[in-house]
Amino acid sequence: MTEAADETHGILGDWRSLDQYINPAADRLDGHGVLMQGPGRIVKIMATRLQSAGLEVSLLPSRRPTRRLRVMLLETSYVVAEQFRFEESSPAGHR
Repeated sequence: MTEAADETHGILGDWRSLDQYINPAADRLDGHGVLMQGPGRIVKIMATRLQSAGLEVSLLPSRRPTRRLRVMLLETSYVVAEQFRFEESSPAGHR
């Protein structure tokens, strides 16, 4: 799992980690259940690592969004919306 975490860090940087996509309630001992949900690229990395360890992996087809959303990143926070509109404003008291 360390290799997968390192590889996903190379993609996501410090913004997200692999643990944020892993299902903490997944019953890994029974051999079935949803292990993780996340971006296809990250899921494929994990699937490759699990398969190379001799485990059988099933990937569910991904869903395409029904509408186009955008993300605005603000340091460690983010806002998701269909569109953003920015307006220039003057400092308080100036016109």
